[in-house]
Amino acid sequence: MSPYRRPATLLHSYTIPERGPLHIYVAGSSKEIERAEAMVSALRAAGHHITLDWAAEMRKAGAADKDLPIERVREAARADLAAVDTADLVVLLTPAVDKPSAGAWSELTWAYAHQIPVWVVRARGIPQFCIFTSLAEELGGAMFDTDEEVLRRLT
Repeated sequence: MSPYRRPATLLHSYTIPERGPLHIYVAGSSKEIERAEAMVSALRAAGHHITLDWAAEMRKAGAADKDLPIERVREAARADLAAVDTADLVVLLTPAVDKPSAGAWSELTWAYAHQIPVWVVRARGIPQFCIFTSLAEELGGAMFDTDEEVLRRLT
């Protein structure tokens, strides 16, 4: 093994705070922006703090990431990862198969690496879309079948 690399280890389980408003990052596909907006709106209405409303930022930019200048794309990527870092909890709205996302999977991995609990909402009609979502419960997160189930727990 290279002296510059640490051995791979499975992260220890971690938990979210039991009381008070949470700092939450909502990850999802930009192709399902309305779904992310609905989750963010409901969580804010329940008193939670959203660490970054990437959907609002996309609307403000007026273009998809792929259509923006590279420096703007880098700024958006840095902001997304910083927002995951400051979250008590990441809610991953697993994208539908016909609405893929690269960013949501990157945010999931970042959260795991930084020991931030992830609540995964399975893609509609698909029990397991990405093998890494299966680690959510083992790492202090949870799995849900619908967005509404997450909202019932957090509101």
